[in-house]
Amino acid sequence: MSVDFEPARLGGRRRRVDPVLVGVAVVGIALVAAVVKPWEAIPPAPAPSIAVVTPSIAPSPSPSPTPTARPTLPPAALPPSWDDIASVVTAHDAWGVRAILRGSRGTDDAPAPGRYLEDWAPTRTASDGRETAIVERDDGSVVGLGVTVPRAEIAQDVRIWRVRADDRLEWVDARQIASGPVGDQFLYLQPGPSGSVYQAWEPGEYRIDVLVEGGIRRISVGVTGRFGVVPAPHQPPSAPSRVVAAVASDPSGVRVGMFATVDGVGVPLAAEIGRPLDEVDAWLATKGEGPSAPTVAAAYLPRATGLGVMLTTRASVQLAVLSRLAPTPLYPVPPARGGISSTQGQVPFILFGARDGDAMAPGVYAISVSWTDETGLHAGTWHVELLPGPPPSR
Repeated sequence: MSVDFEPARLGGRRRRVDPVLVGVAVVGIALVAAVVKPWEAIPPAPAPSIAVVTPSIAPSPSPSPTPTARPTLPPAALPPSWDDIASVVTAHDAWGVRAILRGSRGTDDAPAPGRYLEDWAPTRTASDGRETAIVERDDGSVVGLGVTVPRAEIAQDVRIWRVRADDRLEWVDARQIASGPVGDQFLYLQPGPSGSVYQAWEPGEYRIDVLVEGGIRRISVGVTGRFGVVPAPHQPPSAPSRVVAAVASDPSGVRVGMFATVDGVGVPLAAEIGRPLDEVDAWLATKGEGPSAPTVAAAYLPRATGLGVMLTTRASVQLAVLSRLAPTPLYPVPPARGGISSTQGQVPFILFGARDGDAMAPGVYAISVSWTDETGLHAGTWHVELLPGPPPSR
C-alpha cells in the first residue's frame, strides 16, 4: 500500500517555514549534506523470503498476519479472564501499580479457589523526582500488571516498556484484560513466545507510560524476585537473524511517501505528510484524536531495518532528519543516505538505517524532510508507530 500526497508549496499565502526550524536545518545540513547528494543508484535486491505484515492506517492497528495453527494447550496455560480475577480486584482511588499474582505467597501454586491474588502499591516520588512503585512478587507469578488511576483524573492509554542494560527500553507487547464493573481497564497480560498463550511478567525493571490529559505520566516499576530484590537489567533477547541491512535494500517498488525496508525491499507505510508532532500529539493521533494531526502509520514489522521517504521527480533534498518520539530520543542519530529509484522514473529517496544493520526497535518515529523540485521548496514530516507485536486475532 502506498499513500500519494500533493506536496504543499511553501510561499504565497501558505505559512512560511518556522525560523527556528531553519536554524536547526542549518546545523542538520552540515551533518547530512555529504551523504544526501549526489544521489546513488542502488542495485535491485532479491525479493524477501519471509512474508511481511502490511501496515494499516492508525488508529486501527495493522492487519493481522495469516493465522497459524497453535498447539492444543493445557488449561493452566490459558490466560485468565476478567471472571477469573474479578473477585480479587479491588478499587483504588489513587495512582498506583496493580499486579495479579497466580499462586499464594510461600507456595509454588495455590489450589482453587484461592488461585489469584492482588498486589497493589501506591506510587511514590523518589529522590531523583521519578514516580516509582514496587511489586512484591514473592513466590507468586505475575500474570497481570497495570496501573490504577484516581477517579478525578482521566487516563486514555498505557504503554509498558522493559528496562534493559544500558538503560535501553524495550516495548512490551502487552494485551488488555477486559475489565469488569470495577472499571480498572489498565490491566495487562503479556503474550508468550511461540507455543504458549501468555507468560508471566518477569522480575525486573519496567516503565509504564500513561497518556493523560495534557501529557504523559511515567512510572518506574520494580518487580521483585523470589528474595524480595529487583534484579538488575540485562541484555534483551536476540534480535531477528539474517535481516537485510537498509543500505543493501532497494525500495524502488514504493511509489511515493514513507516506507520501511524489510528483507531487502521497500514496504509502503500509510503515513500522511504533515506538521511535526511531539510524543503526546503522535500518541493521540494513533488513537484518531488530537487537533488536525496527520495520520500516523501503525505497523508490525519486526524485520524492518530502515525507514525512508520516496520523494517527487527531480527532488533535491535540503535537510533530512530521523527522530524517535518514544520511548527515548535516538542516540546516536543515524545519518541520512540518498538514493535513486530504479523503477519510478529516477525518483530520489532518503533512507535511514538501524544501528549496526540490526532491526528497528519498536517505537514511534518521525522523518522530517525539506526539498526543492520544479515547483519550489517543500517541507513535511511523516510519522510511524512500529508496534511490538502483531494485532490480536479477531
